[in-house]
Amino acid sequence: MTSKRILMAGIALSTLTAVLIACGGGDPVDVTSGTVIRNVNVVDTRSGTVRPAMAVALEGDTIRKVVHDADVRVASGVTVIDGSDRYLIPGLLDMHVHSLAAGANASAHWRLHVANGVTGVRQMAGSTGLLSLAQEVNAAAAAGQLTAPEILQTPGDIFTGPYTPDQAKAQVLAQKQQGASFLKVVSGSRDAVLAVLAEGKAQGLRVAGHIPLAMRFDDAAEAGWGSIEHVGAGLGMGLDCSSDETAVRQALLGGQGAAPVNSPLAILSPMIFRALDAPFYRRVTQTFDASKCAAIARKQAALGTWHVPTLVRLRGMDFSDDALYAQDPHLKYVDKATRALWLQLAAQFTATVPADAAQSFRDYYGTYKAVLKILQEQGVQMMTGSDVGGIWVIPGFGLHEEFKQLAAAGLSPTTVLQMATINPARFLGREARMGTVEEGKRADLVLLRANPLQDVSHLGTIASVFLRGRHLDSVALEKMKADVAAAYEAAPLLPASTAIDTSHVH
Repeated sequence: MTSKRILMAGIALSTLTAVLIACGGGDPVDVTSGTVIRNVNVVDTRSGTVRPAMAVALEGDTIRKVVHDADVRVASGVTVIDGSDRYLIPGLLDMHVHSLAAGANASAHWRLHVANGVTGVRQMAGSTGLLSLAQEVNAAAAAGQLTAPEILQTPGDIFTGPYTPDQAKAQVLAQKQQGASFLKVVSGSRDAVLAVLAEGKAQGLRVAGHIPLAMRFDDAAEAGWGSIEHVGAGLGMGLDCSSDETAVRQALLGGQGAAPVNSPLAILSPMIFRALDAPFYRRVTQTFDASKCAAIARKQAALGTWHVPTLVRLRGMDFSDDALYAQDPHLKYVDKATRALWLQLAAQFTATVPADAAQSFRDYYGTYKAVLKILQEQGVQMMTGSDVGGIWVIPGFGLHEEFKQLAAAGLSPTTVLQMATINPARFLGREARMGTVEEGKRADLVLLRANPLQDVSHLGTIASVFLRGRHLDSVALEKMKADVAAAYEAAPLLPASTAIDTSHVH
């Protein structure tokens, strides 16, 4: 045989092999126990592609096999779920919530998260008591006694200024002993925050939270900041992206603008108390420098700094009195006291924030989105988070609203899906068990009616959820939501003070 014929034969064999792989034709795979999802489209969250006509076999809380459906032989007694015209993704992860301290409503929070496909959350307020409670919730959920997502991480007490560098170091050591997963910072002097970062690094604890006004984003990234929440919070990264950065920062550090307000209401709807800051928001918007912003983002990408934007939370703050919020049909999944408090705060926003200040805040939401798009373009790694606990953010539903806001900022459906699945798995160092639909991964899965790579709204077309391998079909999911709504409707209206989470410092 000539070399040309040998080459052509090799090409033909390779083509045939590829066809056989695509259509099955491998060794038969026997499934003798557990559950198998047949003829399903498996979404690859790494590549942003779909593997059609697959079978996914589950045993207990683990994915045991992911093979071509044509290659599967299913024994009697195996639970078979038809995945035809369905799309299978890993469970969604909300990396910024305040559900653990929801008191009597915590169980409702957990069920709403799960009913919306959320199988893991990062709790963003902590204390010794909350660290212990997180362990209890996870143990009960693992034992099947509680329907709840896994609480992936919980911090200790939040770092809020003033505190000295020595006090910062002592607090880091104390939180390490208490079992904190990470350190959360929301304020402090530059030296004190640098001390938190340094000691945290020494103790193997990453820092998440808000970048204090006294610290530039470059400095935070260089010091090893782990994840930046809310695009930095307040003026956030937009300030560093302004050509007027130095003057604005000096003015605010010098006492101009709104005075700090120590009230839980200032956490729920902060812009009510920041009208005097509006001129600075306007200045930063008008002096936004995209090229300067890109340089800051490139440094963060190079240094491995992560972001959890929480656009849904930022919009709720900046558009607090938007009538669409009060008309949201999902408010039935919010207890009466919280609903009443949100409506009260919306009315207060309208009554007390001057129209020009309110417009400055609304315009600044566009700055947040501009920063976010630049972060994505420059390769900064990001994760999804809703900030459940803030005004107008409803457990579970808030994460899906976040998906829509991320898409409106210019992020692709694939990027959004990755932010909710594989990116958090990588951030947590748990990619071996989370973030993709692959053998050996935990059976936390969501079965969708439409392709999430085409439109982020398709992430809300949930047909069923698998929580640690337990199948919750659409009937079960709708019942979970209906039970929460009915319980809230039947309950009496409690004082607004009962709706305030004092652990939600930020």
